[in-house]
Amino acid sequence: MTRLQLLQTVVLAAVAVTAVVYWVDRAVATQPTAAAELAGRLDRVDDSIEALQQSLQELSAASAAAAAVPAPATARVSDRELSEESSPDAPASGVAATSTPVTDRGENSAIADAATEEEFRRLLDAMLSGDGDQFGAEEQQRFWELTRTPLLAKLLTELESEVERRPQDEDLRMELADMYVAKLLSVPAGPERGIWSNKAEAQWRHIATENTSHWESRYRVGENLSYYPAFLNKTEEATQWLDEALQLQRQLPAEPRHARTYLRLSQMYQQQSKISEARAVLEEGVGRHPASDELRTALQRLPAADATSGKE
Repeated sequence: MTRLQLLQTVVLAAVAVTAVVYWVDRAVATQPTAAAELAGRLDRVDDSIEALQQSLQELSAASAAAAAVPAPATARVSDRELSEESSPDAPASGVAATSTPVTDRGENSAIADAATEEEFRRLLDAMLSGDGDQFGAEEQQRFWELTRTPLLAKLLTELESEVERRPQDEDLRMELADMYVAKLLSVPAGPERGIWSNKAEAQWRHIATENTSHWESRYRVGENLSYYPAFLNKTEEATQWLDEALQLQRQLPAEPRHARTYLRLSQMYQQQSKISEARAVLEEGVGRHPASDELRTALQRLPAADATSGKE
């Protein structure tokens, strides 16, 4: 059921409640027995409306979560959205296939081929890193082909079993979360993507809870939450997770991937009209990552404090 259909159902139910209330009022004066019966029906209608409202909230959350994947992932595959309008065997627009599609070689051989599995893992790592040099148009095409084979389902099943056997293995959980993101990208846009996004986030949260010094799990939760629309009120929570990640990475040797924390955290501050905090974060980021053009550009584009709504 779509959101529009749910809204229509809720409205119709509300109209029904109004009608029932009217007849209950009439029955109270004339037929006490009928009034009691109608009152019971009114209670059941109220329960139905509450259930529908809950379903609507869940659908909204799932739709929001569908977009909540790491920025590199959505940025690199946005031009080949795996929608129902796209042919499952069509190459990316303007890209010639550089290798024989896995489906042409047979699904069984794709599963059994260790080299193919290694290639898939390499492409997934490149996509999540956001490195355009390692994940260009040809790599996008190949990654998309591989997600359409039984290979991904095989890896998910194996990793889920391994995590059950070794629940304390953080690397396994992070790998499983990455596979959930890959699965998310293999399905059409819609609520199903929210399901896989939530599965990935559950792994990151578990690690962060068990290990307070785990940087990447905190960053990934914060980044994931940062993509939720404003009406779901996730901005403050996203800011908290990203700030925790920043506190941890200050104690670590600088890595190129750490620059993303400054970018994402500054965006969260800007959404809350905290321009001074956003500027301080970006200035620290530029100082720690002087080679990052993204950080410099973000700092240059930051509005002046007096140009905001006055919450500074």
